[in-house]
Amino acid sequence: MPQAFFSGYDGVCMHYQDINEILAKGIKTENMSPDYVRAISDANAYLMKRSGEKPVWLDGFLDSNRCKLVETICRATSVAQGISSLQGYREGYFNEIIQNANDLHCGDSICIITGEDGNKLTLECQYDDKGFSLSNIYAFLNREMSDKTDDDSQTGKFGVGIKSFFKFVENLRIESNVLFDFSINRSINDNNIVGSTKINSAWSGEQTSLFISYDPKVESEFNIRKLSSLIEYLCGKQNADVFRFFLTGDDSEMVFDIRSLIFMQLNGKTKRSISNLEFKGKNHSVKVSCEDVIKVKTITVAEESWRTGVLQLKVKLDQNVRYEKQYIVFSNNSISVAFPVSEFSTDYNRMYSTYYLKADIKEQLLPIGMLVDSKYANIHRNDVGDSEEKINEVYDKLRGYMKNLYGFMCSEEIARLSCAEAVSDVFHNIVARYLMLDRKDYPETPLFEDYYSNSFLPKKYKEKAKAFVIEHKRKEAYDSVSYQEGDIVKELKENYFEFVEKKNTYDLQELILDSECIYGVCKVYGLLSDQSNEIPEQNRVIASRITNYFSSVGEYLVYEICGEHREELFVSDAEIDSWLLGLQEEVGKYFDAGMFLKLVGRYGLNDAIAYDGSIRHTNLSFKDYLFNGILTSSHGLLSQYQNQFYDEKYFKLKQELLKKRYQDFGNKKNSYMIRCIRPVGKSVAGWDGTYDYYEMCTSQNFRDKLSEPELLLERMAIDEKFTGLRLSGTELKLFEKKSKGMWRRDYQFKNYMIDEQQIIQLSCIRDINLDSFVEFINAIKYRCMLTEELQKYIHISCREESISTKDIVEDVLPVMVESPEGENKRYLLDEFAPSDVEIAEIIENSNNEVPIENAEFVQKITGYRVHVYRFVSNSRRKILAYFGEGKCQVKTDAARKFKEVARSSLTDKNVYIFYDNIPNDTQQAITNVLDEIGVSTKNLELLEGYIHNGNTTKTMSYMSRRRNLAKVKKKLLLEWAELSEGISSINDTEILYRLLTARGSYDIFCPICSDIPMETFDYGEDIKKKHSRRIVLLENENPDTNMEVPYIITVACSYCCQRLRSTMIKSEFDGKNVILTTQIAHGLHEKTKSKQQIELSPVNIEVMKKFKL
Repeated sequence: MPQAFFSGYDGVCMHYQDINEILAKGIKTENMSPDYVRAISDANAYLMKRSGEKPVWLDGFLDSNRCKLVETICRATSVAQGISSLQGYREGYFNEIIQNANDLHCGDSICIITGEDGNKLTLECQYDDKGFSLSNIYAFLNREMSDKTDDDSQTGKFGVGIKSFFKFVENLRIESNVLFDFSINRSINDNNIVGSTKINSAWSGEQTSLFISYDPKVESEFNIRKLSSLIEYLCGKQNADVFRFFLTGDDSEMVFDIRSLIFMQLNGKTKRSISNLEFKGKNHSVKVSCEDVIKVKTITVAEESWRTGVLQLKVKLDQNVRYEKQYIVFSNNSISVAFPVSEFSTDYNRMYSTYYLKADIKEQLLPIGMLVDSKYANIHRNDVGDSEEKINEVYDKLRGYMKNLYGFMCSEEIARLSCAEAVSDVFHNIVARYLMLDRKDYPETPLFEDYYSNSFLPKKYKEKAKAFVIEHKRKEAYDSVSYQEGDIVKELKENYFEFVEKKNTYDLQELILDSECIYGVCKVYGLLSDQSNEIPEQNRVIASRITNYFSSVGEYLVYEICGEHREELFVSDAEIDSWLLGLQEEVGKYFDAGMFLKLVGRYGLNDAIAYDGSIRHTNLSFKDYLFNGILTSSHGLLSQYQNQFYDEKYFKLKQELLKKRYQDFGNKKNSYMIRCIRPVGKSVAGWDGTYDYYEMCTSQNFRDKLSEPELLLERMAIDEKFTGLRLSGTELKLFEKKSKGMWRRDYQFKNYMIDEQQIIQLSCIRDINLDSFVEFINAIKYRCMLTEELQKYIHISCREESISTKDIVEDVLPVMVESPEGENKRYLLDEFAPSDVEIAEIIENSNNEVPIENAEFVQKITGYRVHVYRFVSNSRRKILAYFGEGKCQVKTDAARKFKEVARSSLTDKNVYIFYDNIPNDTQQAITNVLDEIGVSTKNLELLEGYIHNGNTTKTMSYMSRRRNLAKVKKKLLLEWAELSEGISSINDTEILYRLLTARGSYDIFCPICSDIPMETFDYGEDIKKKHSRRIVLLENENPDTNMEVPYIITVACSYCCQRLRSTMIKSEFDGKNVILTTQIAHGLHEKTKSKQQIELSPVNIEVMKKFKL
């Protein structure tokens, strides 16, 4: 029996169980009592160096812990109980051998010798080792105990992995400074276990050997088939695709993922790590190595420390190199990744915690063949977390890491590294891989934001990076000239290539066809330039910006002028001026602005610049004109032309607007240039797109009204170049350059840029008061052309002291009733309220289409004095408008109702009527308006029947004149009814009509032409019979009867009504008959007068005597 006690150094009795308790508690040396420190130190000296005497309690310590391992093996091999923590090692158990050797940091190689022993397969691993310390022994022999730490670059944490072999081996033997030998007899039900643990007196002091043997035919929960297949291949018993054991197989085929060597070396930092593996059998051998191609270096970018370099994996089969691949590695904090170089991969990403865990077959990250190493692993070493929540947290961290990684890849510091070409290859391959996919599905895509730029990354091997790639056409615009320009092609091209491309660009085709073009670079530019690819447009746009790819010279020229990528081929006048001023300084005294303007014109970048470089004044930017008084480009060529063109009309407006600029008093250079701060680089929290700023004070004049606000509305509406408006709450701002929200933050962006620009406060147009109805209508028209948000913001009102009928006819109504366009189909008059407009007086300065006699008659009948004017609406709709009774109303179509559009302070009885496309012209217009005002039906019917003498003579053809004369000569012969009693006064026109068309009067005949009119019926809502004739009312010009009968009243058919309106020049009543004198023009200069005498019925004569207005 081993001796259990010994007398301590200070007379204290020490027992091996005391040592077990100390080690079980994990107490650190500095926290132990001196006795234990000395005891453990002496034991380690003896164990590892054979220094000093063997502690008397050491054998007891070894034996007691041997028993614990036997107990662990019993539990591991028990079908009933088992050890749950071992279940996860079903596929990855071989990692534990490699891990244990790597954690020693004693050597860089492991030799794995395989063989056969009867029906058993054997495997022996030999590696450099310093031997087991006391805590190593305790950890190995006790279940789920480990003395490894992260600080020692050791990855075994749980003390479980190596014990997983007991699930299938029959013998496990470790020969080191201590000899561990455990055998399991699986032929009996209880799995008889024999084990020994003792000091190895024959140890060389340099190497450890781990030996296992097992029966491949014994059933096991662990997948031992793949290990058996490897051993049988090495021993010549079967053929196999050896790469499936190490590289290409799935989890059920792969014995050891040799890509783990990359992270073993990377995580080993300055300590020795395993970089060579050799698998031997009697027939075959496999040698695996991981070597530095470009040594891993640490660099700092944006205050973050990164490690990067290039490693190469090499596999030799029977001394022949069969596999070589380079991987570039990136490490930051606790996460490292590796990418294959010169490979566009769609393989699943693989997760490691130094050693392989799993493939990301759920595609939480897009498959790009990436190897991801992190400290995150569950106890089974088959996933990055032990719950779905923790797994998702890890992937979220990886997504953030990848965005940081893209920024690091694109940094200027990378260009100075030896591995820059490999970085460029991988970065461009990643961009190419994400190019075809929806950005929303993969938040880690580099295409989610466009702040990355590849300008510092090399595009060719062994060549310094150029920033831009341009797709040139076979014949570019600078290769062409107009006849008037002469032969200037050579000069144009020299200026373009020397001062625009500046030897910092590649031609697309030359680049991708060059054998020295980096693989990933060729891949991504090939995809971007192929328009047949179904690349989402937003991806194409962002990828082009990231890779500085320009599909045309025009696109690049825009970038060169304005300094940013734009989807639209457009540059502003101010940007052109700034560009020209910079070129003037660069070129010197031989600078010719015209040459560079020709480039702008040829590529159509600004419609103010013609093909030959000449300036089109009418297309110059009004917005740039507003701001050009303070820009450095105020001395620019286009600024000078702007002032010449716009000053006459807009100079006063410009001066007023410039007084409303915000001020940044902290900007000592110019307080009117507001410093707008935006972040650059990756936004951790997600930038909300608003500027920060230092100071932005409103002007004292910002509330002052503009003298001509309609001029500003006009430019806002019709000028496509008038951009940069931003409405925030009650403030409307006009930005000189980029329009963004402004928010004063309590914190500063970590990395930021300052954009200086002028900003005008435009809240003065929130409430516009005009004194001209014409200007009001135009202002409303322009407001309707703005965004819905601005339409709601801008309120316009008007008080007109006096407006002329000519202005209404020419400038108001034609605009107000224009046919509606757009989706809402609203007329201009629908865009404001009647209360917005008040008109005090109307001045008549155009011809009233109503003859004075007609107007006077209307006034007698209704009390209103009518003024009628026709306007041109440029439409076929029946449009009617009037001013009267304290308001203005408009009807835009016969089917519509009148709509009030303005208020009026007119108190007289004048009614101003305006019409277009109304049948019967003035008469119908008057009737419709008076009906709307509320004139009675009786009076309206009388008005419709009134025919004024002296109308314009109608011109007729010969046949029409003959027919007219024939009708005039016809006589009506009827038997009149005699009145026995007189007729009382009649106010109802319907009764009047019935009397005149009754038997005994004219019955069914027209008394004028003696014909029977065609009867028509109209059963409308009132179910009344439509009249075949109508009442007509004529002036009685016979002085003998005029006093008693001032008006002749009778009925007539529609033909006669129209004929009399066109030809009648006189009407008389002689007491019994009506004498009508008409005049007809025919031929060239001939006129014919004719008189027609019509006998009136007694009923008709009595009605006329009783009629009073």
